[in-house]
Amino acid sequence: TVYLPADSRLRTQKSGPIDAVVYGHGRVLVMDDEEVVRDLAVDMLEQLGYLPTACKSGEQAVKQYRESVQMGDPFDAVILDLTVPGAMGGEEAIRRIREIDPGVKAIVSSGYFDNPVVAQYQKYGFAASVSKPYRLAQLSKTLRQLVEEKRSSM
Repeated sequence: TVYLPADSRLRTQKSGPIDAVVYGHGRVLVMDDEEVVRDLAVDMLEQLGYLPTACKSGEQAVKQYRESVQMGDPFDAVILDLTVPGAMGGEEAIRRIREIDPGVKAIVSSGYFDNPVVAQYQKYGFAASVSKPYRLAQLSKTLRQLVEEKRSSM
């Protein structure tokens, strides 16, 4: 038998509350230039109960949003990557999408936390902001809130 002295400084840390995932439904347009990020977003959205459509540039996002409105089945929400090298990014895309549908529920997505668009997203026409890499709980709560807001305003 071996006896070791206890260290009063060592304590087991209690884990904080686990972020709950909130499920929903609706159509979501995701725009990101990185295929890996698009694929991950699509997988996450499907897990949450949404029907995602993905594209890689702001030009494609505007086109797909316009077509969905013309068909009478607009997206419930859009997630736009802020920075797309060599193509239209989220800031310009949301301006054009808002011309089509002023009531669009758009989320700006970025890995750059210090960007003024991310920090002051409402000033730029977005309804919310999510940081990359995506966290399922944060994405689920943000989407659910925006989709419910859009449906209640109809």
